[in-house]
Amino acid sequence: MHKKFIIISLIMITVFTLAGDVFSQHRRNGRGERWRDMPPPPPGFDHMKGMCFGEDEYMRNRLNLGDEQIKTISQINSRFGARLSEYREQLRPLRLELQKLLLSKNIDLLKVRTVLKKISDIELEIRITKIEQRLAIEKTLTPAQHKILDEEKKWMRRRND
Repeated sequence: MHKKFIIISLIMITVFTLAGDVFSQHRRNGRGERWRDMPPPPPGFDHMKGMCFGEDEYMRNRLNLGDEQIKTISQINSRFGARLSEYREQLRPLRLELQKLLLSKNIDLLKVRTVLKKISDIELEIRITKIEQRLAIEKTLTPAQHKILDEEKKWMRRRND
């Protein structure tokens, strides 16, 4: 019996070790295969952090934002940030409720569906709010800044293909 246990343990260790090696070969820098043939980012764009231009020193410099633009974008980010925080606060209790429902002995799918629908509706509002934020920010940009931003968007789309 003891010999059988040792043999099965060795086989399992070998299988898991080989599986880890096989799966790790399909990844490159933790990013997956599609990154292998990815074109390099535009100059100065190798670490974009998002659409909060007024808050991010990198994007300020990258787009050559003026003082008035920075002020306007900061106000936009504050306004939309407050809305996004409200939505995230609404999500917390719903996610806890969902977790509680899913951990119960007898799962009521109707209640789970109801909570998931509420979560989905709030997540939809979060996405729409982020799009509205981006559009509001883009209205403050000059044509030259839009051109830089468009190049970066093209790179992001290629990265996500």
